[in-house]
Amino acid sequence: MFVNMEEKNNIKINLATIFLIVLIIVIIIMSFFIYKFYTDKQTANRKLESLNNEFIRLQNDKQNADNKLNLLNDKVSELQKIVDDYNKAENHNKIENEKNNEKTNEKNTNNGIIKYELQTSEYFSNKPDTNKYFIDSEAELNEFYSIYSGALNINKDYLKNNSIFIQVDEEGSGSVQNKLSSVTFDNNTVNFIIDSDSPEIGTCDMAFWYFVAIIPNEQLNNLDLSHWVKPSQIK
Repeated sequence: MFVNMEEKNNIKINLATIFLIVLIIVIIIMSFFIYKFYTDKQTANRKLESLNNEFIRLQNDKQNADNKLNLLNDKVSELQKIVDDYNKAENHNKIENEKNNEKTNEKNTNNGIIKYELQTSEYFSNKPDTNKYFIDSEAELNEFYSIYSGALNINKDYLKNNSIFIQVDEEGSGSVQNKLSSVTFDNNTVNFIIDSDSPEIGTCDMAFWYFVAIIPNEQLNNLDLSHWVKPSQIK
């Protein structure tokens, strides 16, 4: 009877030991999973924080890109306005130039003086220092053409009873319009009165002008023409 009781106690101890061991194993396994869950959660939190930071950075980059795009659009709008204004001015100048070219053959007469102006795009590459010419013969007229060109194509018959006075000028913009409004004999010499009209917005092309006055020789008596140079004198 005593032996049986002892065996029973041993059995109980063994069962308790086994149960304790199993419990310890279960606790260890649960602790492992809890620790793994905790570390996984920490890793996930770090990744989430990194993603949030990346999202914020991308939002900032997008905002900066939008700001730059807005600035670029503003610049494009400003450039487009400049181009539109330039095209309007150029179209206006073309119309005015066409009108001006139509008028080059309309010679105005004032007290027997024929006067007119001609705008040209030819470049005065060999332009001398002087710009005022006095022509009283066909030879001098040909000398003038040799310095500039024959763009004026002045009728040499004018030289039978007249002298030709030509003033040569250049403008920084083809949109500037000039007109030989009158010829006077103030200060005992021949003077050109030239009116100019400059638009607010001008083209960037050079323009070259001839101002011509054909004056009867009888009106030149006793005048001082030293400010006017014959073309042959500058060679």
